[in-house]
Amino acid sequence: MNIYGDIIGSDGLHLVNYLVNGTLQKPKIRINPPMKPIYSLTITDTDIFFIPSETGELVTYFTNGIVLASIHINETIDGVNGTFVPISQPVIGGHRSFFMTKFLPHEHSTIALPRMRLYAVDFVHVMAQRMRVVWYYETPYHAMAKPILVVYNDTVHVSLDDQFYSFTVNGTLLYTVSLMSGMQSLAINDNDIVSSIPPFKRNMASSIPPFKRNMAAKSVLWIATTNPGEILCMDERSGFIIHKFNMQDIIGGPVNITSKLLITSTANLTETRMVLAVQVLDNPGGLEGNKVVGLDISTVTSPQLIWQKFIPDPLFKSKGCHVKGQLASFFTSGTNNNYVNFVGYCETEDFGSVFALGYVV
Repeated sequence: MNIYGDIIGSDGLHLVNYLVNGTLQKPKIRINPPMKPIYSLTITDTDIFFIPSETGELVTYFTNGIVLASIHINETIDGVNGTFVPISQPVIGGHRSFFMTKFLPHEHSTIALPRMRLYAVDFVHVMAQRMRVVWYYETPYHAMAKPILVVYNDTVHVSLDDQFYSFTVNGTLLYTVSLMSGMQSLAINDNDIVSSIPPFKRNMASSIPPFKRNMAAKSVLWIATTNPGEILCMDERSGFIIHKFNMQDIIGGPVNITSKLLITSTANLTETRMVLAVQVLDNPGGLEGNKVVGLDISTVTSPQLIWQKFIPDPLFKSKGCHVKGQLASFFTSGTNNNYVNFVGYCETEDFGSVFALGYVV
């Protein structure tokens, strides 16, 4: 989604553009050859789309649907020819993309030592080498890893099971941390808050000056681990664990964190909030339930419960449906009150539902 509310998406067969009012912009761009399965599209600050395939093909498009370039990251490891294929959702910093990969031999019968690498690839609008590998870092192999990557300022953070890595965008390793447990969600509490954003108008993006960040501002990483209910607070620059707590102590009983963490601020930007969904394991009513919970994390060492709401539809409970993915938040104004609203998604194998919650601020 761009700043105007337009959505550009792909299923690996076509590239489509829907305007904010739901109108499909024609024509649909056919991707040839088809790329399936793919990771979600990402876009650079130079308006270049990146579509990575789980089979190893890396393709970039301009926003008008014209192909910029495509490559495979082919290597010969210990005499074995193969390709490093993406195994994570890429993240973008400027015109550079970062993603985790694993080595797959070209011959399926060939046995090769397992390898994993973090790659940095630039996308540039020039005559030659429009996609170029600028650096990589080889990590120990994690067979069951579900990598999580985040770019913040000039730093790339990578989670691999219980290992956490931090790099500069130019490839210098800053630190590694062993978390003693895996990671299922990562969010950044950005203390360098932009207090006002100029209004956007279509076709006027080039006139908007870039935001300047205060590099002295201290920011923290919030990490939901694979230990049920556990959340860590980490200093983003050093990897030092500042604080940890468990949602069961806040809720008053055992819970599983099922959504990704959402970090947001109050309308006046004076307080910081964390919003997440949990599965309550001993609901007094006798059924498992889903709650969306709001915490005040303005003081990172002392999170405070502000509100908690059961998702009201009983169908979620009876079908074992749990909130998944990223919650989204937005502000609305009424006649007498202002509201904070949250949109989320519940899913089972044969059922899915979108829900919205709101409260007065």
